[in-house]
Amino acid sequence: MHFATAKGSHFQRSLIAASMVEIEEEIVRRERERLPKEQQPVFMMTYECFVMWSLKRGFEAVIGAQETESAIETIRDHFATHAWYELGSFERIWASIQAEMPSSLTPKGQFGIIYPIADMVVAANLAGFSFEVPTDYVFGVHVIQRIKLLADFGRDLAEEHVTATQKG
Repeated sequence: MHFATAKGSHFQRSLIAASMVEIEEEIVRRERERLPKEQQPVFMMTYECFVMWSLKRGFEAVIGAQETESAIETIRDHFATHAWYELGSFERIWASIQAEMPSSLTPKGQFGIIYPIADMVVAANLAGFSFEVPTDYVFGVHVIQRIKLLADFGRDLAEEHVTATQKG
């Protein structure tokens, strides 16, 4: 369904479909609903930006900067009509996610903890928004796993796209 409603190249539509499936996961819905109603849009826009960032980590090394930017804009435009999106707010969160998330993969503290959900909250705060820090360990693990899964998926899609483009 998401692929059919998406606009853009096959590559972009595949990224959109993956993004939408990810933000509609049951575990994400449960975490969103745990928050007060006024915090839910910020949580979801932050999670959407996290999903875009994770996918981008995989495909940006395979395709050029211009095509990377075009893919991100296409996903964002789809979110604007089919997901949680507020003009201006989403863009500020996206800028903060791009600045904060790369360090989320660096072990921190005495025990070398990697917990990217905390960096997502920091990114939202730096963008001028806040939501309660998710305390569900299962959701935290979900986010950690998704970074790799989505990056690998983005890379695989980009490699298929480049191969298909070269074949003509």
